[in-house]
Amino acid sequence: MDFIYDRENNDAVEKAIYSEFYLLLRIFAVFPSLKREHILLTAFQLLMYNVLMWYHLLISAFTIQVVYYEISLFNITVHYFLLFLLVSIFLIAMLPKRKHLCRMYKISTSGFFSYDEDVEDARLEHISKEIRKERITFVLLLSLTIAIALLAFILRPVVDKSLGYVEEGSYSELGLIQLMPIKAWYPYETHEGFIYYVTLFGQLAAAALLGGNIGCLTLIYTNSVLKLIQQCRILMYSLENIEARATKKFKKLYCKGQNNQKVVYDDRFHRCYYFCLRQNIIHQNIIYDYFEEMKSLLSLPLQLAIIIGTLVIALSMNEMAQGSKKLGSMMASGLLVLTEIIIIFIMSMYGEKMTKLSVQIRECIYSIKWYKYKNPYLKNMIPIMLERTKREMVMKGPFSVANFDSFSTVINTAYSYFNVLSASKSQQ
Repeated sequence: MDFIYDRENNDAVEKAIYSEFYLLLRIFAVFPSLKREHILLTAFQLLMYNVLMWYHLLISAFTIQVVYYEISLFNITVHYFLLFLLVSIFLIAMLPKRKHLCRMYKISTSGFFSYDEDVEDARLEHISKEIRKERITFVLLLSLTIAIALLAFILRPVVDKSLGYVEEGSYSELGLIQLMPIKAWYPYETHEGFIYYVTLFGQLAAAALLGGNIGCLTLIYTNSVLKLIQQCRILMYSLENIEARATKKFKKLYCKGQNNQKVVYDDRFHRCYYFCLRQNIIHQNIIYDYFEEMKSLLSLPLQLAIIIGTLVIALSMNEMAQGSKKLGSMMASGLLVLTEIIIIFIMSMYGEKMTKLSVQIRECIYSIKWYKYKNPYLKNMIPIMLERTKREMVMKGPFSVANFDSFSTVINTAYSYFNVLSASKSQQ
């Protein structure tokens, strides 16, 4: 229960989080404020969000029982049920994990590690520009994904109604409310008056919370991986140029005019080489600590997102293949499949980049010519660095790695579920 006291948080952490996400993490309860002056408002916010999610989760569960034999409604209702379940778990599970996010931002606000003059500023600036471009590309892609999801949410009832697929009246034959974006069964009348507007607002608020919460966690994941990628590229560049760094250090400390060919035979140069390699180990340990905090924060959300995303893709494919003739429903299913595939692809793409960087860093470490130098500690430092690179891979859960292999596994698994659903329906 350490999160109640918010021991890991401070003004620098909050300022860094605000500079990247503004108030998004607070609005969608991913990183709510636990300051004394905000604690009552935060408690009320979390209570209302949990009530909202669990209420719609129960309504979805009741609706699933009502529409069991109507394949189109069944698929989309199970779809909503799984997404509401996912966010309901996130709202509860992420609060104790806020300490990991605070520790990550303590590391990043300190600048990870500075090589001072030993690494060229021009190269660092080039790496920073590449990361900024990748971040802008991701934000545009995520914005497009959210727009697609909202479009699916809006288009479904509008298109079906305009083409005459919606039954006349406020309720369908199964008792589902026809006047809402989400067709659902309610244990009370919702077609008119104050109750209608409250129910409509509840659906819109639940959809906004659902999209915002998942979107914020995706942003945290991607920003964290981009920071890791940036630091790994800096580490790799410094390892590739370790002899040049050691030479520069030697000339600065000892003899500015000495011939470069004779420098490598000087014991003082060996000490400079050891100093530079020790800097790399410190930097690598900081990267590893950041990675461990990130894994503790995001392993559960990523694992759940992959599992539920796989089921949702299968259900949506099933509706598109053999669902109703309603064009709006099929369009919505197609857009939602596209949304979920894009999000899973983003996670796998950045995980693939981290995996490749780990391999490249490992190759750089293997290429270090430690045997040329007399310092006895050098040969003991190499295995330490190799061990770190062996474990340093972005994971979506404790047992699997997020990369393109896992992405193809998700798609294949979803297709297998789709075949099972199709076979069971054909037998009926």
